[in-house]
Amino acid sequence: MNKRAWRVCAALLLGCLCAPAQAAAPDKAAGTYVPADEDWLPSSLVLLPSGQFEWFIKGSGARTVRGDWTRGRGQIVLRAAAGGEAPAYRQLPYASGRFMAADRYDEAMMTVAVLAAGRMGVAGTEALLEDDQGRQVEAEATRTPGYLIAWQPKAWGAWRKVGLRLAGSGQAWQWFEVDAVGRTERAAGFELSNADAVQPLFRQAELEIQADGGLTMPKPAPEIPVRSALRYRKLDRPLTAAQLAGHYRMESRTESELALQADGQASWSLLASRAYYLEGRWRVSNGLVTVEAQLPAQAPKYRLMSDAEMNVRQPATARQLIAIVGQPRVGGAAGIEVRFEAAGKTLGQAVSQASGDAILDWDGKADDWTRVALRRQGSADAWTWLEVPAARRADRLLAIAVDDLGLSRPAIPSLIFGLGEDGGLLLREPLNHDLEKYFKTKK
Repeated sequence: MNKRAWRVCAALLLGCLCAPAQAAAPDKAAGTYVPADEDWLPSSLVLLPSGQFEWFIKGSGARTVRGDWTRGRGQIVLRAAAGGEAPAYRQLPYASGRFMAADRYDEAMMTVAVLAAGRMGVAGTEALLEDDQGRQVEAEATRTPGYLIAWQPKAWGAWRKVGLRLAGSGQAWQWFEVDAVGRTERAAGFELSNADAVQPLFRQAELEIQADGGLTMPKPAPEIPVRSALRYRKLDRPLTAAQLAGHYRMESRTESELALQADGQASWSLLASRAYYLEGRWRVSNGLVTVEAQLPAQAPKYRLMSDAEMNVRQPATARQLIAIVGQPRVGGAAGIEVRFEAAGKTLGQAVSQASGDAILDWDGKADDWTRVALRRQGSADAWTWLEVPAARRADRLLAIAVDDLGLSRPAIPSLIFGLGEDGGLLLREPLNHDLEKYFKTKK
């Protein structure tokens, strides 16, 4: 080979070695997917070009799974990220209304409920129950995810503690005391606050790629409210707040309105009254529109209930003071902060649960209890002070009426809408979960 030819070959070889590598073309499957209109429920799947995914669904509670995705033969395979953190259990008060006994009429049955957000149960926890003499009995899982039951042995004392750990993990038990209400109702509830990390709804899911580019996902868990599969369609373009801002009305019930303002404020009403009303802020994320409730600007008014209006389910013990807050013949008011006072001295504060009960542990003389003050939790409302009548002091229980439950705490903490194929917004109506559609109006 002569020198000229050698220089040409060397230059070509050097050029091949130094030329920048061509980046692989992103997979066409990457993008944002939402449920098909006829099967719609609050859910989305985001496949990132980087090979990571985020899947979200909301039923009786919201769950998210994150991990990696790959394309197979006509399939998209999702693999949840491996979680190495310890489970974080948090005890729930019975008055929260988030759980109940599996059988309220079987006095030998004890129930342990393990939940994620909301009322959605989380499977995969072991429970060990212990009485006041140190005797123990194992609970067994039921068909309802997150619910475990145990039957009291013949020589069983007062139910005292519950131990929890992930099933099959061999981890140390996390122990919790069972309170008096839990012993009476024979039920103890817990929230697994990091459920998405330690007990994802699926470890692996195989989605079939459809001819139109959509995806079909097998039902990942029994608590998901679909028959057998979730069908997703790919969004042509990302949703933006500018595109969605406006005023909407429900197609089947024109008094139901939705307002999405350009400044991020939002309001929604199901009926002409404020019984099912929400005002707060809205945002767009992963193909869904989420409206988060805030306290209404108007504060409720408080007054003492009459004897005829009172409906006491459980009297106070000698070591408690109870303020029941609610709307007579309607229901309890959750989220009301109650300050208890005796002879000008603050005894403590409690927040009303879903039942309306605000319970303060205090074993002082009942006659010393003089006043209560009320305001919405987390608000800047002025305190409303009410005197405790002598008869109520003796019972260690006071019932207080609010004029409007919708003002005390939003009955509906959040709503999730999705974009329909025709441009309308889809919603699972919170009362009966019917699929409803909202269309933008000129108002």
